[in-house]
Amino acid sequence: MTVWDNGKLIGFARATSDGIYRATIWDVVVHPDYQGAGLGRKLVETVLMHPHVNRVERVYLMTTHQQKFYERIGFEENKTTTMVLHNQPVSQKSLPCTAEVAQS
Repeated sequence: MTVWDNGKLIGFARATSDGIYRATIWDVVVHPDYQGAGLGRKLVETVLMHPHVNRVERVYLMTTHQQKFYERIGFEENKTTTMVLHNQPVSQKSLPCTAEVAQS
């Protein structure tokens, strides 16, 4: 979802959903010059109204910023379901190679 002003991108929201059980809002960004005008709220509400999002059991929000903004829209803090893997670059040389291929 994007918002434009005379050819200039001023906001966007990005989400994914399986259409049944879970959806996740990944990003909601509004250019600083346009913040405070309700664009962020409109982006979130539009994402939440999408048919692939509005029918799921839960919508997760992946942010640690602006919690009060999202609480006003209806999101609640949930400390029990979020985990993270801080992925580290891995060299192929450091991976153990134990796979065997059976031949018939």
